[in-house]
Amino acid sequence: MPVIRQIFVSKGSEELDAESFERKLYVTGKNPSAMHSRMKSIS
Repeated sequence: MPVIRQIFVSKGSEELDAESFERKLYVTGKNPSAMHSRMKSIS
């Protein structure tokens, strides 16, 4: 059976405008290893 994981992302304390935040999400989504690293730092 497949495993599905879901995460919720927020800007946090960084001072980002909406466009910069969307850009970071896009780049992170395109690079799975970067996403994995970010998830490990949150846990």
